[in-house]
Amino acid sequence: MVEENLPSSLAELSKEPPTVTNFSLDVELETINLSDDPNVQQPTSVNATLPPLEKAQLISLLKEYIDVFAWEYHEMPSLDPNLVAHALNMEVGAKPVVQPMQTFHPDIEAQIIQEIQKLLTAGFIKPFMHPKCLSNIVSVKKKNGQIRCCVNFRNLNKACPKDEFPLPNMDMLIDSAAGHAMFSFMDGFSGYNQIRMSS
Repeated sequence: MVEENLPSSLAELSKEPPTVTNFSLDVELETINLSDDPNVQQPTSVNATLPPLEKAQLISLLKEYIDVFAWEYHEMPSLDPNLVAHALNMEVGAKPVVQPMQTFHPDIEAQIIQEIQKLLTAGFIKPFMHPKCLSNIVSVKKKNGQIRCCVNFRNLNKACPKDEFPLPNMDMLIDSAAGHAMFSFMDGFSGYNQIRMSS
């Protein structure tokens, strides 16, 4: 057969890919507090169906490396701009767009102001008068009733070339976890705020 003459690495590729069995994204999660101080909340979620020994080992591991996690903006200092800075690759001749002012319900506006104040205090954003390009805030409601402040960058996206290398397919990422004993979904807490925009 032809397969017998293939190198072992290619022969392995010709086999059926591993599949995840009995895997569901609807996992029952248990929220635990990683802080030893009951007055300080440092919540994270673990699988509620983990065996007690595995759960204890996982919590112990998370507590050992607790200094790498952040729960507030002030715990997350930005990276040095000398190390990395993000610059937009805009099309030549693209014209800046000032989106018309948008109004919000007073309850939502209060939450937006609170979020902006946190970003100002942490130094992630700064006031800018008379901008040539202006994008509105878009409020997205979370499951817990709070809102997430997003920005309507549609005009800015149109002015930038399309990315030829999109993010990996989620099904491929999940299939690649086959055969492993544990799988972790890590949520980067506002990770984009750590890399400053070049001026």
